[in-house]
Amino acid sequence: MAEIPTDGDWCDPQADEVMRLDQDYARKKMAGKSRGEVQCLFYENVLMCAEDLRWMPRVPFQYYVLGFRDYLLSEGINRDEMAEGADSFLNLVLDKLTHNPDFILPVMAELMTAVAYLCHNQAHFEADSGIYGDFLVRLNEISTRYETLSQP
Repeated sequence: MAEIPTDGDWCDPQADEVMRLDQDYARKKMAGKSRGEVQCLFYENVLMCAEDLRWMPRVPFQYYVLGFRDYLLSEGINRDEMAEGADSFLNLVLDKLTHNPDFILPVMAELMTAVAYLCHNQAHFEADSGIYGDFLVRLNEISTRYETLSQP
């Protein structure tokens, strides 16, 4: 998905009132922006952006999760929030595979290289396993779920 989501892509008629509030908040921050343009938002508060992604409708999620990936792999990552960024990305991927696979499966092939990179470079992201757990265990969980969901 290369195009910025349209206003219509942000409409989610199945969202309840609470979800709609979260979606509206994310929309105000990100709508109309390219993946490159939202990099500063991830830099400022990666945890809030990860939470925004969690509640987005399908099309904006699929577009901006790739921006999250790009941010984590960039030279411009906030060094003070590397661990939180990597951890929240892996949690988001696993959560979507578990609860909303139709949201993430169309972009999983584009995310798996980043998932593997983060998990194999936990020390680089300064993600203490005593705090964040073993990323390789999560790689196994994510890979297993993805493979299972990809089976015909």
